[in-house]
Amino acid sequence: MHQSSKLHLGVPESLLRKLLRRYPHGKVFNFDDDGSLSASEGASDTSIEEARKSEESTHQDRLKPRKMSREEEAKAILKVCPGARCVAFFPLWDSHKERWFVGSLAWTTDPTRVLDPEEDLTYLAAFGNSIMAEVSRLNAVMSSQMKNSFISGISHELRSPLHGVLASAEFLQDSTMNEQQQEMVSIIGFCGRTLLDTLNHVLDFTKLRNAPKHTQEPGRRNQPNEFSFSRDRLLQESIPVDLRVLTEEVIDGVYVGNCFAKSSPMNKDVLMASGHSPQTKSQASAPMIILDLEPRSNWALDIDPGAWRRLIMNIFGNALKYTETGFIRVSLKSSDDVQSAEGISSSMVTLIVTDTGKGISQEFLNHQMYTPFAQEDSLAAGSGLGLSIVRHIVNELRGTIEIESAQGSGTEVKIIISLRSSNVSLSSSASLDPLPLVQKNLRGLDACLVGFHMFPDIGDEPTGIMSVEAKRIFSFKSSITSLLSGWFEMRVLAAPTLEESTMKVSCIMESTFDEMLSAGWLGADSGTHQTEKSLLLVLRTEPYQSCPSLSHSKYDIIYVQQP
Repeated sequence: MHQSSKLHLGVPESLLRKLLRRYPHGKVFNFDDDGSLSASEGASDTSIEEARKSEESTHQDRLKPRKMSREEEAKAILKVCPGARCVAFFPLWDSHKERWFVGSLAWTTDPTRVLDPEEDLTYLAAFGNSIMAEVSRLNAVMSSQMKNSFISGISHELRSPLHGVLASAEFLQDSTMNEQQQEMVSIIGFCGRTLLDTLNHVLDFTKLRNAPKHTQEPGRRNQPNEFSFSRDRLLQESIPVDLRVLTEEVIDGVYVGNCFAKSSPMNKDVLMASGHSPQTKSQASAPMIILDLEPRSNWALDIDPGAWRRLIMNIFGNALKYTETGFIRVSLKSSDDVQSAEGISSSMVTLIVTDTGKGISQEFLNHQMYTPFAQEDSLAAGSGLGLSIVRHIVNELRGTIEIESAQGSGTEVKIIISLRSSNVSLSSSASLDPLPLVQKNLRGLDACLVGFHMFPDIGDEPTGIMSVEAKRIFSFKSSITSLLSGWFEMRVLAAPTLEESTMKVSCIMESTFDEMLSAGWLGADSGTHQTEKSLLLVLRTEPYQSCPSLSHSKYDIIYVQQP
């Protein structure tokens, strides 16, 4: 090593550019006592072919800017490194920005020390790779710090308006509104709470990911794109929540937002002017949303609500994105509580989202499913981060995720997570929950399903494969039957027409009910009002829209919106 000399000058930018362009793989320059290139150096750089080309240069070539000759190049290098007898030049490439990062010079003034183009340049290349690796690491750290600073800086600006939205929605719910207005205000509250919980989870996740090393689990090494913080720290962020209600809120918000996002500006103007929800051509064939929530006495479990909301938002959002017709079924099940050796009660929760969408190819499923910013259809909307986020959250909770899919048939996503049963009573929300009272009034009654028959066309060729429409009806019927018999302990029967139903509660599909209205069912009403009417639930199979006001002497007609 030589001590730095004041005679050393900075490398001119023009010289550096020429060296980078001429010697992208490095170069060793040898000089004689008089400062000229050695004879062997000059001979190796000048070939017969180059001499022939220079003789055949045309007048047009001579008009171009003259290139720096080897002698001029040597003088410029010696001006930067005075007294050097051997100079090694090696450039460093920045693979992330895809450009040269810097050009390095190493030289010696000892005439007996000769730099070898093979060994010394290889050493400089290895040393340069180490430097660039450290540069990349520092850039990544700086980028992460900038992102964290940005997220922390806007947290207050985002939370304050959200609190205002939620407070205004609560005040509106206490005011006098019709049924449709109450539904819309409830959706505003659902979406606001979903956004607030999601924001809190993102901020908490940022703090956990950048926690000191002592919060990480011992013996577990950091892996790229994985999170290695302690699960105990994560559980401290968990609160007792009603997983059933939380699931319904997120699906309601995502579904309504998806329906209105597909509305054209013209339809939105019609909606505002008439008070009715627009229904475009794409919405008319929208998939049916089926909720199948397993009966459970207490769905209060300890979990970060933001994590659960993000799971459902991404999985259900993908199903809506890639399913144009058919149905999307969201199933939530749980095992019996199990007591651990420490006396902690836990339950295995299973979330299954099944759709009849376009499906995923086996190649993408095996190799790129969880890759950030990867989409099988590059023209599809979105950034391709959904399933990557889902897998990270499932890893946080130490759960498992399984995806089965086939192109043209649909996709099924199954998530299994072990959650602690809550020891905290949700009495404040339970007092407002009408479910116990409804269960008490309906227990033991009979319910009739009307219009849930689906038979194949006798003219169709038997294939042994159920059509999408048949699957949709059977899945919907199974969900309604489970709801009535499991949650309300009712006896469920079936009838092809409403006239054959004598039950106090009847459920009819919207398509069947519309056929009845077209046939003049309301016109055939006797008009004699009964003292006690039966309840007729019209189950909507189309996207959210306004409900018509109908009156019948025998039935109280109530429309049940999707999902």
